[in-house]
Amino acid sequence: WASGITKKEGALDGGVQTGEWTFYYENGQRRANGRYDNDHQVGPWTYYYENGGVERSGSFDATGKRTGEWSYNYPDGALRVRGTYLADFEDGAFEHFTADGSSERTGQYDKGMLSGPWSYFYPGNKPKAAGLCHRGERIGTWRVWDEAGQQRTQDFGLKAGLQIVQEKWPDGTLRRTGVLQNGPPVGRWTSWHENGKPRFCCAFQDGRARGV
Repeated sequence: WASGITKKEGALDGGVQTGEWTFYYENGQRRANGRYDNDHQVGPWTYYYENGGVERSGSFDATGKRTGEWSYNYPDGALRVRGTYLADFEDGAFEHFTADGSSERTGQYDKGMLSGPWSYFYPGNKPKAAGLCHRGERIGTWRVWDEAGQQRTQDFGLKAGLQIVQEKWPDGTLRRTGVLQNGPPVGRWTSWHENGKPRFCCAFQDGRARGV
């Protein structure tokens, strides 16, 4: 920095970044640290706010794309977002939280697009909306609540070739849900145990489970 404070430091090999690197704010506080391989960020990296708290952390694959679980925090350290990435796209389960720790929305992504069941909440974890998404759009019938707790339904329809599957346990609780497209399963599918706890979730492509 113009003040003489170190802005970044690490090693170069043939003019490209390699090994451990650390970046700093102008006040000298650490801003980020992790490894480079042939100018690509690889492995675990951590980013910091100027107050020293962790802003976000996760890993990069060998090509410098986000992979695996990442977490994002508010400046006071409270968790803001937690979810998984594949080749730099949101892929899998994600949880979003308000600054007070309440759920804001939860659901899954398929290659960066909303997919499968999503739930939205008012402050204090009061339900706001719940239903299925496919390729980033709401589909089928959603349950919607006003702030007083009154429930209604809203039908977002289905494009040609899509079919929603919802299987239930004998007591009526949801057992499995997902979308068929012209027959084979597509997007995120989710199943639950009889007590309502999540059992299994994955993405389907060409009729077969893929990824994590």
